[in-house]
Amino acid sequence: MTEDAGPLKRRQKMSKAQLIEELATLDQKLTHAQSTASDIDDFDLEDARRFEMFSKASPGWFWEMDENLRFTYVSPRVEEMLGIPAEFHIGKTRAELAGEAADTPEWQKHLADLEAHRPFRDFCYFRKGHDGRLQFLAITGNPVFDSAGRFRGYAGISEDRTEQEGVKENLRITRDSYRETEDRLQNAIEAIDGGFVIYDSDDRFVMSNTAYKDVFRELKPILVPGTPFEEIARQGAEQGIFDQARGREEEWVASRLKMFREASSGDEMQLSDGRWIRFEDRKTASSETVGIQTDITDVKITQVDLENARVAAEQANLAKTRFLATMSHEIRTPLNGVLGMAQMLSRTDLGDEQRKLLDTILSSGAALLVIINDVLDMSKIEAGGLELESAAFNFPNLVTGIKTSFLGLTDDKGLKLITMVNLKKTQILRGDSVRVRQIIWNLLSNAIKFTDQGSVHLEIREIPQKDSPLVDRKDHTIRITVKDTGLGISTDRLPAIFDAFTQEDNSITRKFGGTGLGLSIVKQLTDLMGGTISVESAVTQGARFDVYLPFEKTTRKEVDNLPSMDASVDTTVSGPWHILVVEDNEVNAMIAESFLQKSGHRVEIAKNGRLAIESVRKQLPDLVLMDIHMPEVDGVLATRMLRSMDTCAGLPIIGLTAEAFAERHAGFIAAGMDYVLTKPFTEEQLDAVISRFAPISGRDENPDAGERAALSVKVEETSAVIGDEARLIQMIDSLGLDKVGPLLEYAPVGLRARCKALHDGLDSDDADAVYAAAHAIKGTSGSLYARRLPEAAAGIEEAVSDLNTVRDMMVDFDVIVEDTIKWWQFMVHSGQGG
Repeated sequence: MTEDAGPLKRRQKMSKAQLIEELATLDQKLTHAQSTASDIDDFDLEDARRFEMFSKASPGWFWEMDENLRFTYVSPRVEEMLGIPAEFHIGKTRAELAGEAADTPEWQKHLADLEAHRPFRDFCYFRKGHDGRLQFLAITGNPVFDSAGRFRGYAGISEDRTEQEGVKENLRITRDSYRETEDRLQNAIEAIDGGFVIYDSDDRFVMSNTAYKDVFRELKPILVPGTPFEEIARQGAEQGIFDQARGREEEWVASRLKMFREASSGDEMQLSDGRWIRFEDRKTASSETVGIQTDITDVKITQVDLENARVAAEQANLAKTRFLATMSHEIRTPLNGVLGMAQMLSRTDLGDEQRKLLDTILSSGAALLVIINDVLDMSKIEAGGLELESAAFNFPNLVTGIKTSFLGLTDDKGLKLITMVNLKKTQILRGDSVRVRQIIWNLLSNAIKFTDQGSVHLEIREIPQKDSPLVDRKDHTIRITVKDTGLGISTDRLPAIFDAFTQEDNSITRKFGGTGLGLSIVKQLTDLMGGTISVESAVTQGARFDVYLPFEKTTRKEVDNLPSMDASVDTTVSGPWHILVVEDNEVNAMIAESFLQKSGHRVEIAKNGRLAIESVRKQLPDLVLMDIHMPEVDGVLATRMLRSMDTCAGLPIIGLTAEAFAERHAGFIAAGMDYVLTKPFTEEQLDAVISRFAPISGRDENPDAGERAALSVKVEETSAVIGDEARLIQMIDSLGLDKVGPLLEYAPVGLRARCKALHDGLDSDDADAVYAAAHAIKGTSGSLYARRLPEAAAGIEEAVSDLNTVRDMMVDFDVIVEDTIKWWQFMVHSGQGG
């Protein structure tokens, strides 16, 4: 066996063609020996051994045919590989073994090759095996000729390639599946609503969808596999595709490359054609980068539209607020005169008819005031500007005061007003007593208006917490019930009864009048306080309103410090005091003077803020009643100027205004006022305010500043000092008003010119122009001893790197500019130093 090992291994390494060629050679030798019957030794044992080794090395089985193309030999391996004995093939032709398959074109060609004695290689066909499975066979054969060139038959080899073909088929299936998966993936990527791209771990372009190439259509020539991301970004920057990269291309490329490699967040950028793109980069587990680009141009347009709408809404709301403030002032100011004069007239001797007419004037004015208050309250609620207070108050006393106010009205209509307060030990609660009073007042007013006979009931009762319908419960839940025997409300109108400007029907509006805001305000206030309201009613059956409100408990200290609500307590001021009334409206000044003189005060009138300051310099009053809207110097500026004077640090200054908005009142307090009284006011209201701020004991001489500071309400310190008056006066004294006066007269012109330059710089995003204008304003205003304006200009200088911040500062800045101009003008016209 050792001797045969080498030749066998060599034959195992031979190609199929080499094996068949050697097989044919051996076959020719055998045929020649048999045909010549010569010395059989020509086909020696060595050749037989070689033939045996050839058979063993063959991948299939060996076969032979004679000149009639019938099998004469088939090696035994055929049974091992096909399960068919070798003897089965002997004497049969290929066509007989093929059966019906011999009629196919492939077999016809193969049989023609045999008839023509042509060699053939790897003729392949399928056949059904003995186990029913298909087998894939491959046949290779060469014709055999004797030494005389006569055809002697075929020698060949057959193989079972079923397994190999299965592998090939699996490969084909796998390949097809891969292609199908690839197609699906590509289709899915194409279906993405936006650009999709993949870069490999070396940041080189791999693939993308069409949408990505459409987003960056100018870069399509380089969006091919292998292109580095950095090159793509740089080409885009250099071609001006990315708007943010203009003028800073390399900086932008470096920033974009850093962001791409970190792949930690997204960003937005605008293209040169105006489109906006949002891009997201994310790393995969294999360190590849997946990018998604979304065209957000429509979103940006919508954002701009929304921002414009927001700005427009804010401007409209601001215009509405200003309009309401103006209307409040314009209506309340003459109304103050009407009601004030009527009150003054009521103190004179009048006949019964005159008294009746006067009462009509007062009641009509009061009704008009209610309407104004309702409209303003509704506006404040809608704007979110209504804030609730939280303080201890006596609920029974509150109800008593309300009942007293309505008794005259119910008596006139012949109605019974029945009140019941069932609070047990809970007499004092913490909440907004003003708004509680408003809720009860509106409900009672509504009930009395629509009740012609019978009664109106008001009941206040504490509800156990377990029975409370409130979601956000506090320490106590109070139910306020108002029911009447009036007209009632139809069922179909109940759902809309709390809507603004809504009444039961139009005929009701015509008959009873009113704005239709009362119940809407009650609902809004109830919601604001965390309560609920419900209504039950039917036509001709009256109506019942139930309001549930939450309240906090009070401490012993709050109860002890609660002022008495006894109506018998005297709130008049013991005076007399020297009171300066600053009012440009002669009627309102006359009314205030009349009210004050009745209480024994000495009254001085100043028609504007400039005259008020001059009066205070001459003689310090005990208290100032300061109107807001006045010519030359208004009440706000006058208050600031008074507060800048050392002698006026503790001077009580009470603002008088027809504006009823809390935020405006807060601005007046911030300017230095101690309190703001809304017009129209009654004599009692004015006395109550004066008693709160005037000195405790009378004196003829003026109190010093320290004592006044102790008596006045403490206000938060502000930088309200407009200018250094002492130093400006010293300058006027030194140089003369004839020289300083022209400077102060011209200063506003130059200041407004520089302010315009500042605004123009903001409009054109020119930071240098903004800085230059602010710097000039700081210098020139400071040289004329303005104090707030140079500080504000310095603030703009510091913030000039962010023009949006400067824009936010301009509202206050413009106010300071106007205050400074008025201060300069005042100093000139008052003749200081002259």
